[in-house]
Amino acid sequence: MTTTSARPVRRDLEVSVAGRVLRYREWGATDAPAVLLLHGLVGNSHEWDTVAGALARTRRVVVLDQRGHGASDWAASYTADDLVGDVTDLVAALGLDGFDLVGHSMGGIVALLYTDRSARPRRLAMLDIGPESLEDQEAREGFLAMLQAAATTDFSGPDEAAAAWLAGDPFAREAEVGRWARHALRPRADGRWAWRYDARRVGDFLTRRPPSGTLWAAVGRIAVPTLVIRGEHSPMLDSATAAAMATRLRHGHLTEIADAAHDLGVQQPEAVARVLDSFLRPSPAPARSPGRR
Repeated sequence: MTTTSARPVRRDLEVSVAGRVLRYREWGATDAPAVLLLHGLVGNSHEWDTVAGALARTRRVVVLDQRGHGASDWAASYTADDLVGDVTDLVAALGLDGFDLVGHSMGGIVALLYTDRSARPRRLAMLDIGPESLEDQEAREGFLAMLQAAATTDFSGPDEAAAAWLAGDPFAREAEVGRWARHALRPRADGRWAWRYDARRVGDFLTRRPPSGTLWAAVGRIAVPTLVIRGEHSPMLDSATAAAMATRLRHGHLTEIADAAHDLGVQQPEAVARVLDSFLRPSPAPARSPGRR
């Protein structure tokens, strides 16, 4: 396996699938074991930068801007099945095989369903999401209202958008949120900045969400080692559900990140990187018996 102590090289790349351009970023050596990272709703690949940089010291890290987010093309539909299809197409286009898969929030649901339908992932990690997370009607309607407002919201620049997030999130890091904001907005001709993600339609993922029963069934079928990561103060994944997931998974593990809520990548990225690095390491080969060949 290729390892390096130098700063991992990052490459900004794209692939065309089904007439759409999906942009993604690669870190690390191309011949190293691969891990694919998926962001959450209204996120983008840049919120993984600290985590990706740490993992890339010994891995090829692929970080996708999912459809309608970041620099990737918008689409007519954003269901979980649509997003799983994009992962399938990306994996085929890059020739990935036997890779690890990590998803946060929306990306965690996509990672769960992809793993359930594919034999490719070696390990799965789901960050702060579970089968019940999308079932709270009040929270869901609140997020949909936020998206509706976001479709016509503009800013003086990324700093204003980042400040709005930081004002409501006591755990978020200024540098991490600032990086996300710079790539979540696009400049307009009038000098104002608008959201880059498809605010009018990405709510599809919530309104046409997979039923919780479907997701629990997928949890029960996952055969690969799976890590459930929960933020200590998460409003999205309660401790009882996280524990139930780890129990129902055939090879389930659970860890909680202190001083974090839901957006772990911008709240405690170093802790997330340490936990993932430990979980994703290959198991040591069993010791040989004396005289065994």
